[in-house]
Amino acid sequence: MKDAATDKPVRLALPGWKKGLLIGSVAMMVVGGAATLAGTLLSDGGAAPASNRNPALPMPHGFAAEVTTDESADDGEPEEGSIWSPFIFRMGFSFFVGFCIAYAVRTFFKITMLVAGVVLLAIFGLQYAGVVDVDWQAMKGHFDNISGWLLDQVSSFRGFISGMLPSSAAGAAGMVIGLKR
Repeated sequence: MKDAATDKPVRLALPGWKKGLLIGSVAMMVVGGAATLAGTLLSDGGAAPASNRNPALPMPHGFAAEVTTDESADDGEPEEGSIWSPFIFRMGFSFFVGFCIAYAVRTFFKITMLVAGVVLLAIFGLQYAGVVDVDWQAMKGHFDNISGWLLDQVSSFRGFISGMLPSSAAGAAGMVIGLKR
């Protein structure tokens, strides 16, 4: 996409510190993924290790590797990088996803507020001109219904984020950074 006035490509207008954090989170994903892949390929002739999860590190259900109690599957200590590489990947991934979700939500809210403002100004103008008669009590009832539905959706979204992102703290940090100006 190019700017019509200057014929230069249009770029995402993020401050340098936000770009740095995003690049850092992508770098964490790449390093963690590469270390996990290297550990998988180097251990047991390409077979996946029995467990690449450090039991001392809490991981949400569904994203952590299954811990087996079969001692014969594990030849010894896991390699140094195999304990931390999934954790590093998950932290970078969670931050990146949280940032992207918050940035999209912030943009959506800006556009929604602009459209709602234009619609309300049009309604006020048409009512002032006598073209329409607005039943404000009925509109208040509709607004209460919509706000109740929206609160349910927000709590559902919060539950989804906290349950699905591997690291809620990194995801929350990404969301805070994404919502900031």
